Amino acid sequence: MSDTVTCRNCGFVNTASDEFCGNCGRFLEWSTEPGGAAEGTAPPAAS
Repeated sequence: MSDTVTCRNCGFVNTASDEFCGNCGRFLEWSTEPGGAAEGTAPPAAS
């Protein structure tokens, strides 16, 4: 496991224990979540 997490918004390198970016304040998403869903994605709406 990495000791750092890079912010997808600004590229700032944060410690792995951070929940929010120390530079821009954006929520840090971890790539270890099942499915690896990208930020801002949602399942397609049922028709």
